[in-house]
Amino acid sequence: MSFFTSHNEKTPLEEIEDIEILRFLESDIQVDMVEVESGSLAVDVPADVDKIIEYLKNTFS
Repeated sequence: MSFFTSHNEKTPLEEIEDIEILRFLESDIQVDMVEVESGSLAVDVPADVDKIIEYLKNTFS
């Protein structure tokens, strides 16, 4: 079982900021970051899935 699923309650700062990575940082778990050249595409609501599918079709076809 992963740390994130076994610690399913938000930490105090995560509760305020609503940023999941804070759960790791507040639990003294090292987080490595990787710089990428371009941004990412968010999937926050079901309608976003269609946008991602269309993006992938246009990018990899």
